[in-house]
Amino acid sequence: IRGLGRASASLLLLANVQPYVFTRGAQARKKVPINEFSQTLDFEWRGEVHDGVRFYDLKEGKGGELKPGQRISVHYDCNYKSIVAVSTRQAVVLSQNRYIERPYEYTYGEIPTVLKEPLEYDDAAGCGVRVDPDPIYTQKLFVTKIYKDSAAEGSGLKIFDEVIAVDGKPVEGLSKQDINSMLEGGSGEAKILVERSVSRDEREQKEVTVAKRPFKKLVTKKVKKGPAKSGGLYSGEDLAPPPEVIFVQEALKGMKKGGLRRIEVPADLGYAEGKNEIPADASFFVDVEIVNVL
Repeated sequence: IRGLGRASASLLLLANVQPYVFTRGAQARKKVPINEFSQTLDFEWRGEVHDGVRFYDLKEGKGGELKPGQRISVHYDCNYKSIVAVSTRQAVVLSQNRYIERPYEYTYGEIPTVLKEPLEYDDAAGCGVRVDPDPIYTQKLFVTKIYKDSAAEGSGLKIFDEVIAVDGKPVEGLSKQDINSMLEGGSGEAKILVERSVSRDEREQKEVTVAKRPFKKLVTKKVKKGPAKSGGLYSGEDLAPPPEVIFVQEALKGMKKGGLRRIEVPADLGYAEGKNEIPADASFFVDVEIVNVL
């Protein structure tokens, strides 16, 4: 049965450290005990039976309930601990506070082909970190990916760290290909100097030493049909890709236009390799609002 093991342990831990959940606006002042959540029926996912997910309807909405095959647009906010880590409402580019709001559009009840297939991994070697330029200030390079089970995981590097130098060599004037190649290899190590914000007006630099070793890299397969682009955090990737639970029909069953539902997301229905501040194999909550039924 899927939903057991690490996923269940993560959910229990999450429930213990966050006994109440919150929403924005008027609902933000309303405390919702976890024991008041309902649970869906079990469902099939990636060819296996999965335990139902827990949810709480914060706002009912109006009109008829969603029907499979309907085209819908939704807003979602993925909340990890106290952080809104992925959101269609408050997407931010790396170097400046520029917000982009755009709902995600897809067909309710239709599971994208890539989510019907088992996860695939390729062999890779290196520190296990990827660097990309900011789309606005292209001369600045940032940590945009820390691969699961790589040396970079747990090294102290963080998503959105600005890379200043690698092995004592300033990155200014170097391309992302140059930097990423410096971080590859099956042996040795890399000393990565990064800069990050520690408060509204203060930044600090930190040098992190990361070993180079083999690891498995998830083969990324994007959902090609349905979603509207949500802008770019960096070149070639959507800013707010949805967690897999969005495509589980049972998770949104009974919702209506204008409705708002909070869903407790098991690790295996979230982000397999993590996303932004959400680590790989982490459980979290997602607020889903039905913006429109098209």
